[in-house]
Amino acid sequence: MIETVILGGGYIGRSLHDYWKAESQRRLTITTTSPNKVQTLSSKTTKVVLANGNDEEGLKILLAAAEELIIAIAPKNRSSYKSTYLDTANTLCSALKENNSIRRLVYLS
Repeated sequence: MIETVILGGGYIGRSLHDYWKAESQRRLTITTTSPNKVQTLSSKTTKVVLANGNDEEGLKILLAAAEELIIAIAPKNRSSYKSTYLDTANTLCSALKENNSIRRLVYLS
């Protein structure tokens, strides 16, 4: 069973999750930054995590056993582009330095 984390529970992340959910070869975790989406996503998967892209320790814990990381994040508005993309990328680089489990990283844009 492949441990897969989908970072971003928006349109693309949810669609990918729904597609892979039919496979029995993946154990899926999907993240969201919106507390109100946790309930909706919980009905679709076994694990939903409220996560923020600038939380290095939280990302380390989330990714500790993951084999695949799919990055499908999007800004909530025009003023959050830097924090969504650049800050998350920098935090992920730091969080993944000591991670030996991730074998595949896919960035969707």
